[in-house]
Amino acid sequence: MKYLLLLLLLGVRTMAHAEPDDSITVRISAEESVQFLKFTEVGIDSTFAVPHKVIYEETKGIATLVYSWVNQMPRFVYGVSETPDTVNAFHKYVKGYGLYTNASDTCNATYDAVVERDGSISNLQRIHGNGDSIFHNKVERMLLDMPRWEPGRHKGNSQRVWVRLRISNPDNIEGSSIQFVGKPRIIKDWVVQPNKSSVTRIPARVPVQKRIPLRRKTFSDM
Repeated sequence: MKYLLLLLLLGVRTMAHAEPDDSITVRISAEESVQFLKFTEVGIDSTFAVPHKVIYEETKGIATLVYSWVNQMPRFVYGVSETPDTVNAFHKYVKGYGLYTNASDTCNATYDAVVERDGSISNLQRIHGNGDSIFHNKVERMLLDMPRWEPGRHKGNSQRVWVRLRISNPDNIEGSSIQFVGKPRIIKDWVVQPNKSSVTRIPARVPVQKRIPLRRKTFSDM
């Protein structure tokens, strides 16, 4: 006690140390762990319209929403028979247009486009192609000259829908085709997952050194 009082009188600064512990590994058993939830797909629902992006609409002069999926997707009809198969109808259209004059022509192109509310094609965007500029100009002219589509509809209203058009020589095995870039809305739900064991490594604590300044006693305190 006398020694402590002497330190106080002399105003000696002391050090407080917290010694580090060795790092430890903690294993949590499956019985002790907390159950967790996982977001999983449980089905699809085609009654929802799935937005794709906002694109300029010439007829209205404003940017409006384009969908990648609607309840009734657009349908391309070509010829008197009005082929219900959209892909085959497009293949027949390309073949009948006369784009290719040589059976050995390997030029091809892929375009993204919008089927407008009135069934016309707009916003052509080439995303792939191995032909020259003359070939691509002919392809774009062919696509803009297409007969009107049956537009996509959702809840009875016509909607702008995004499509992908693949053009290749009709004499090739693949031919030309139409693809829709969207898919129905996916329904998801939280599903309880089983308990799992886990191992956690706790590192050693960083040494803590804290200086505690002690007030020097003065004559005025006496």
